[in-house]
This record gives sequence, structure tokens and C-alpha cells, in this order.
Amino acid sequence: MKKFRFLVFFTIVFLIYFSTNYYVFTRVFSSLSFVSQWREPVAWVFLFLVLAYPVGRVLERVHYSTFSNIFHWLGAFWLGILLYAFLYTLLVDIGSVFLGIPGVTPKIIEEYPEATGFYVFLAGVLIVLGLNIAGHLRAIHPVYKKIRIPINRANTKAKTLRLALISDVHLGTIIGVNRFSRIVERINQIDPDAVIIAGDLVDEDIQPVIRENLGRYLDKFRCPVFAVTGNHEYIGGVERSLSYLKKFNVRYLRDEWLEWKGLVIAGREDRDRYRYTGKSRESLGNLLKDVDPSKPLILIDHQPLELDEKQKNKVDFTISGHTHNGQSWPLNFITNVSFQVSYGYALWNNMHVYVSSGVGGWGPPVRIGTRAEIVEMDLEFYGK
Repeated sequence: MKKFRFLVFFTIVFLIYFSTNYYVFTRVFSSLSFVSQWREPVAWVFLFLVLAYPVGRVLERVHYSTFSNIFHWLGAFWLGILLYAFLYTLLVDIGSVFLGIPGVTPKIIEEYPEATGFYVFLAGVLIVLGLNIAGHLRAIHPVYKKIRIPINRANTKAKTLRLALISDVHLGTIIGVNRFSRIVERINQIDPDAVIIAGDLVDEDIQPVIRENLGRYLDKFRCPVFAVTGNHEYIGGVERSLSYLKKFNVRYLRDEWLEWKGLVIAGREDRDRYRYTGKSRESLGNLLKDVDPSKPLILIDHQPLELDEKQKNKVDFTISGHTHNGQSWPLNFITNVSFQVSYGYALWNNMHVYVSSGVGGWGPPVRIGTRAEIVEMDLEFYGK
């Protein structure tokens, strides 16, 4: 049953992917009637880009190499281009319906329909490529945020604590040595008491991470590192990923908790554990049943779900990632509908909530309308 659900999920994903590509391609091919000699080479380039991402991911698993990297990078950028090519094409099709109304069509379009279609295509290429170049620059330069979290519970060992939060790093082919080393360096400049990694440290396949030995940068943090699993650790094989990552300065909390500097930090297994292993994660009530109720309680849970349950179990502050804040507009509208809090800080009754947009990203190395982020969280304890 587990394999069947997995197969159904990826069948749906590939159907959406290839049907979207087909829609865009038919419109592109039609717009090239003005320069028909372009049609065949454009068709071959289009086909190559469509296949690049799935081919690159398969090659990585068979044999990680420069060759697989090229396919992965080209395919990843194509995902970002495809989104806005689809939106642009859809907008053009809608516009053409109105322009087709008798008496509405401009005379120049009536006289030169093929030339008009070609120049609309060129305009689309410039717009879509421009958006993706700008989006890539935004993706590789995370913003630094600082928030204050006043917790109404006493901490007998510390009046204040500084945590650095990152999530959804997605280490692998796209986010490798250069990106991760800069992230670690920036966090060390904050000089936190601890680093929180709220899931998806790796991007599915651990092989590129092992080959580049990216885990060594975890040892460069000058403080404890607490992490939880995300859905991508499970997609790629959680035990294999964690057997490598646990060699370095990172403490994974897998449905467990610990006391640290006067507070309790609890970490949940990712909600998608059942999808990939057939085993459910621990219920929150069972996980926290032996926690000292007098101590401040921080809960790390990759997906920002079950906020009412967390508040009911007297969690003071819950930290999540997963949503990427949609990563690129307009996908943030989907995450806003899907999650009670999809990004940023919120006060849920008397429980503090922070959902990070992530410091990395999945798929296209592009962010449009959102930003990658590193978050400094200054905890202040003032309860009796």
C-alpha cells in the first residue's frame, strides 16, 4: 500500500509536469510560424530541458558526477522558467480571447498575426528569463531577520537565550559548499547559544552531500545544533541520511526531548513519516507526558500543523519550516490556504509560533516574491 501511494503521488506530479510543458510548447511552436526555420531546433531544446530534471535526479542516484550535475542544474532552472512561462502563456491566451471579439482586435494584429505572435513570444522570453535571473539572485542571498520572543515562564538558568533558526536548507547538488559555508559563517556572526534546524537539511538524495562532505560544515558551528527530520529526509531514505549527519555537530530529536539551559527542547518526527515507512510518529501527548511543566517548552516540528494540539499541550514556542512561503509567487497563496500559519511570526492564543520560509529551496534555485532567511530569535523569560 505504501509503494502504491508513492507511485500514485509521483504519477500525478509527472502528469502535471508534462501536461504543463505540452501546453507551453504548443503555444511556443505556434508562435514560431513567422520564423518557421526556428521550429525544429527550438523543439529539440525544449525537449532536452523538459527531460533534464528527471534525468538529472535519476543519474545522481546511479552515479553522481559532473554530468548529472549539469542535467540537475539545467532542469532545476527549467522548473522556475516553466512556472512563469505557463502563467505568461495563460495570460496571452486569455488576452487573445478578448482580442478576438469583432471590432476589438487592433488592426496591426489583423494585418500581421504571425509577426505579432512571434514578438509576443520574444517578449515572454525576456520577461520570464528576467524574472528567473532576479529570483536566483534573491535565492542565493538570504535576508537576516531578528525577532524577540517573550516567554511567560521562568527559566532558572537563563534570563535570555539567543537561537539561530534555519530550515529547508536542502543540501545537495544545488545548495553545496559555497552556499552552505556562507550560511554557517553568517550564523556564527550572530553568536547564538544554539542553532535550530527545522527539517529538510538534505534535499532527498544524500549522495551529493556525502560526496562533497557537506556535513563537515556542521562542525563549524560554535554552539549546539538541534534538528528534526523533514519530509525530504524521508523521501531520500531517512536512516541513510541521518547515519551520515549524526557524525557531525547535530543532535536530531526524533520524537524526543531534552533539557538544555533551563528549558525543554522537543522535536517531532516529520508528519510524512507514515507515508514513507508505514509507521506513525508519536502522539504529541505521549511525547510530552514526562516533561517538567514548570520549564519553558520549545517544540520543533517541520510542518506547521496541529497548532491547537500544541497549544493544548502547553507548548510555549513552536518552530517550523516546510512551506518555503510558497518559494515563488503565486504559490504562496496555496501555502496560505493550506496552513494555519504559513510564514512568519504569530501568537496562537498564548503560544508563540514561527514558520520560516527556509534558507534554501527545493527545485528551481529561484525565489520570486519571497526571500530565503536566517532568523535570530532572542528568547526572554519573565514568568515566575
